[in-house]
Amino acid sequence: MERKIFKRKLKLFSTDPHDGTDAYLRLLKFKNLLKNNIIVIIAVLGAIITCFFVPPDKEYLNYVSYKTILCLLSLMLVVRGLKDCRFFGIMSGKILDKISDRRAIATVLIFLPAFFALFITNDIATITFIPFAIIMLSQAEANDLIPFVVIMQTMAVKLSGIVSPLGNAQNLFLIDYYDFDFFWFVKNLWPLALAGYGLTFIMCLFVKKGKLNPPPVGEYKLPKFELLIYFVMFVFIIISIFDVLPYYIVTPIILVVMLFVHPRSYKKANYGVIIMFTAFFVMSGNFLRMPSVNGFLTKIIAGNELWLSALASQLLTNNPVALVFPTFSKNTVSLMYGINIGKYGTAPLNNYMVMSLERKYDVKKHFVLKLLAVNFLYFLVLFGVAALVVYL
Repeated sequence: MERKIFKRKLKLFSTDPHDGTDAYLRLLKFKNLLKNNIIVIIAVLGAIITCFFVPPDKEYLNYVSYKTILCLLSLMLVVRGLKDCRFFGIMSGKILDKISDRRAIATVLIFLPAFFALFITNDIATITFIPFAIIMLSQAEANDLIPFVVIMQTMAVKLSGIVSPLGNAQNLFLIDYYDFDFFWFVKNLWPLALAGYGLTFIMCLFVKKGKLNPPPVGEYKLPKFELLIYFVMFVFIIISIFDVLPYYIVTPIILVVMLFVHPRSYKKANYGVIIMFTAFFVMSGNFLRMPSVNGFLTKIIAGNELWLSALASQLLTNNPVALVFPTFSKNTVSLMYGINIGKYGTAPLNNYMVMSLERKYDVKKHFVLKLLAVNFLYFLVLFGVAALVVYL
């Protein structure tokens, strides 16, 4: 009897996929969950650690930028609805339908997500268009272009936060914190954008020209009425971000409308981003109430915003830097240059999303090494441009 119980326990915790239990699948799902949410986990752990130094109290309620969280949630739900009604795929397919040149199709596939990222954030553009590009190139029998296109898509979408207030999720917070207007990013960061997009175009020229069968895009009709609702909600989100209408009125309306129009968007939304932002808000708020940490960070960040934020982004990614550093510096231009440059570089955490897509879609040929090498190239070029602007 004891022997049977012992065997049953072994079977329960076994990781052997052939042992007749689903323990292996559960373990695999848990492992993938950790991999895909590593930054969220780091943020939550960091927030918990700071709570030991600043015990939770009613002041914690003032840490969170509720406008940022609610506008971000609304944006995620609406974009999810647009994605599920195949808006991005159909529009992209119509553009690609007439292209029959290798360089042209590579260039279009690279700049398409860069364009859409201006409105739907770079993260959403990445997870939407990289799988689309892989499928399109596979069907067009151009598998050799897949690694290059995926890497360059990653570079191009990261530029979105430089010119658009909706290009990065953290831009929503920065707009609220610094009271930026809609065109602040273009007016102040245009040299960085010009260098980044110029470098991307030059990289596209390395693709050899040649005939290519246009990828089959199929015949799909867009649901016009549903699209109209999404676009109206999208406009309302933008005007609430810039305080034309109060976010606390716009957000509940959008949440209710989405519940009727596309309830599945609630199930598919990436709530990890909301958790991550909240955790970093808690961490930043606690840092301010820790005199030694507050004084130390204020002292080392002031005057060193450019290189320090770029370097810190290599260790932490630019999300926490964008959410924490503004608390300790008012030199917005230098800080924004550093934060946007910090998206590039060789840090694996800055590229974890693309690496996970690479594993899922089996993109090989030294993909990760090439990805990090091109990231480093962009980092050097953009940092050089920023240094000229900031220090000269």
